[in-house]
Amino acid sequence: MHTKENTSEEIDLGQLFKLIGNAINTFCNRVYNSLKAIYHLLFYVSSSLEFIFLSFVWR
Repeated sequence: MHTKENTSEEIDLGQLFKLIGNAINTFCNRVYNSLKAIYHLLFYVSSSLEFIFLSFVWR
């Protein structure tokens, strides 16, 4: 009689897809927050430069 032991651990497909979905959501949120921070930084820098430029022009 031959018995074969299954040593690999099984994971439920629902749990696997939930884990993958959470990883994708985390990655997308980090990319979104990074792009939003860069946009705000560029906006504030350009606003500051515009203010400095206009203050010298209108003197």
